[in-house]
Amino acid sequence: MTAFVTTPTHVWLEKQLSQCNEQFLVACPFVGDYLAKATRQLPAKVNRLLVTRTDLRDFATGASDIDAVCETARLGAKVLSLPRLHAKVYVIDRNIALVTSANATHSSMRRNWECGVVIEDDEQVKNLSALLLSGFGAREKPQLWTLPELERLREPVRVFREALPPAKPKLRTGLFEHLDIALPVETWPGLIAGLPGWTRLTLEGVIHQSSDQFSIQDVYRICLPMVAKRFPANRFPREKLRQQLQRLRDLGFIEFLGDGRYRRTVKTG
Repeated sequence: MTAFVTTPTHVWLEKQLSQCNEQFLVACPFVGDYLAKATRQLPAKVNRLLVTRTDLRDFATGASDIDAVCETARLGAKVLSLPRLHAKVYVIDRNIALVTSANATHSSMRRNWECGVVIEDDEQVKNLSALLLSGFGAREKPQLWTLPELERLREPVRVFREALPPAKPKLRTGLFEHLDIALPVETWPGLIAGLPGWTRLTLEGVIHQSSDQFSIQDVYRICLPMVAKRFPANRFPREKLRQQLQRLRDLGFIEFLGDGRYRRTVKTG
């Protein structure tokens, strides 16, 4: 028999969490302080994992909360980022799961009219967990963000929040995920300074591209000389730069176009 969960979703979820002893997996694009509050009483032995978005636009506009993501990580959750994530899935102890429209925010869990389906078949829960961990079939696997890395995003989020123009509703029918954003020149030092060293170096290489669309070879051409000066001991600079391009994609600075090509979405205004 199929069970449905509607608003308030938190009643169902918190009842299940009160019995959680092994594992709690969450996938949702937007996170509020609800998630940390709801999971604070879980036993320390419970393995926790959150797959979410780390796009600076989401944090800057308040769609998601960087402080809440940091607090979730501080409580012991492993945080993975997945661009364009839209699924909302909650898996408890490998034997029950909820696939729902509700994000892990107070509004979604308590006020917005949401609907979800409960899965209790062990094999289906196992398959759903594997799908979640794989990024729901995304070409690029979800990227791990440590607590220190997440905490360093607070300053870039602040810069974005102050620099972004007021949001205007627009019908999106084009090819690209993000509308282009032009940030004032004076905001870039603070934005770049808040990023880890390798991410900062790669972003500098992206900023200095002559065209908004560029290839990975273009990135190597600009970044490898900088790597030789700043990280001379690194033996695999190309691999590291490819990894950092994924970081910049997760943060919303670039989009992947496929076949080793990228599009810059944040520019100097």
